[in-house]
Amino acid sequence: MKRLRSGNDINALLRQASLMSFRAHEGPLPSDLSKYFPPQPDPGTIPIALLQVVPGGFISATQAIRELIDNAKTRLDIMNPYFTDADIAQRVTAAARRGVKVRIVVSEKSNNTQATAAFKSHYGALLHAGAKIYEYPGAVVHAKVVVADDTVVFGTVNLDAWALYRNYEVAMMARDPATVSLFETRLFEPDIARSHVGTAPTGLQARIKDWVWGKFAYFL
Repeated sequence: MKRLRSGNDINALLRQASLMSFRAHEGPLPSDLSKYFPPQPDPGTIPIALLQVVPGGFISATQAIRELIDNAKTRLDIMNPYFTDADIAQRVTAAARRGVKVRIVVSEKSNNTQATAAFKSHYGALLHAGAKIYEYPGAVVHAKVVVADDTVVFGTVNLDAWALYRNYEVAMMARDPATVSLFETRLFEPDIARSHVGTAPTGLQARIKDWVWGKFAYFL
């Protein structure tokens, strides 16, 4: 992991990533790129790193999320619309087992029923380990946020195989208690207050359906 950068450094890196993605899709670039990287008078104070997933094996965002989950000490908050990756689910379960306070916010009713079923196949293990699952009603949760202790990752990365391993994705990691506090008060607290507590699926048919889609999660 490269060293964390200040706010204005991250602006330049985001522009660079956007231009790189545009060029990778055969978009033309001007010969002079200087206008995209003007001098910034204020260096910023929040330490931030740019993370990406680039088809072909560059998965710094995936690696950072894994590392955050594995090294969480006190808290782990996750909000994501498509949480189907078994490896991430197992890491989160392990965090809950070692005493980390784990909260997961997902949609009560997703726009992808197969992805919902795949995640529900992990409900039992997560809940048994001590994690709390909250199902947000009336809308599809679209935020993609992972908070571990005093660090937050936010961006476009869903917790599914497409985003973690195959798509172009971008995220930012901020290691700053004040920034994490804003995510807590403005995102997690109000959305959890509106949500219903998730429970493990009951009934043989439901469990079999969730298990089957869980096995196909890599293709969802």
